[in-house]
Amino acid sequence: MRAGVCAAVAVALLAGCGDSSPDDGAPGEQSDTPLTSLPLVDLSKPPVANDPDPSVRAGAVAAFVDCNYGVYQGGWTSDFGPLGSGSGPDEALTDMIDSGALGMPDQGFVAVGRDEGRVLYTYEVAGVAKAALVIADSTKVELDTDDEWAIETFATCDPAEFDPSTDDESPRELWQDAAGNRVPSSVITSSRGPEHCGWESATFLGVDGQGYISDPQDVLDGRGFVAPFDADAELPSDAINTGYQQQGRRLWLSNDRLIAFVVTADGVEAWPSSTEEFGCA
Repeated sequence: MRAGVCAAVAVALLAGCGDSSPDDGAPGEQSDTPLTSLPLVDLSKPPVANDPDPSVRAGAVAAFVDCNYGVYQGGWTSDFGPLGSGSGPDEALTDMIDSGALGMPDQGFVAVGRDEGRVLYTYEVAGVAKAALVIADSTKVELDTDDEWAIETFATCDPAEFDPSTDDESPRELWQDAAGNRVPSSVITSSRGPEHCGWESATFLGVDGQGYISDPQDVLDGRGFVAPFDADAELPSDAINTGYQQQGRRLWLSNDRLIAFVVTADGVEAWPSSTEEFGCA
């Protein structure tokens, strides 16, 4: 699973702007299946660009995912520009995955339906669709591409609903609660800073909409930090134990929730929040 669409603010950076190198595995499983043999489905509901609801931005394809926490990401080419194109729908799917444009699994998409000029692909976990996208024929559907086929719309559930085997492929770090259950990334997630901006030594953490930053090499120059990053901090007596954990790290918050304390077997780090937004082109 490659990085998601690059965002402009620190918390949104958790979607990642990481490595976009191609995966060796084939993402689709329908290359030898004639499109005419796929069942007809209704993909005509139009998406709405810039709507705050990702399921509305995704249009018809949102109806083909079953999410425990609601649609996490959705959109169409008018939101983000071309996301994958090629001489056929499988080639467009491969191009999208190889480009690293969306935070979707690298493998497991299967063509499951068609409409006039459109093909529906889904990614399932235990028989339930957790991501879906529509690839359209540009000779029949208006698309901003010179290629015959291109991604038109997509919808995904929260990455916490993907198969855990995809976790190591993603720049996004998923956390668990005190009982070991996967926590939605809409609640808590962390990610290394993007390498192309020189921020790879920093880590962005988002907890309930609040962003915290580990910046041991000061690559962000402390911009807007409410306090300095501290690699050798003490855990305050009134710190709040969130119960969240991730690969040996346990998370506490200051009583005013302005500082995140990341506790490991080696000690405590204090990650400050910031009053400034961070952009990375």
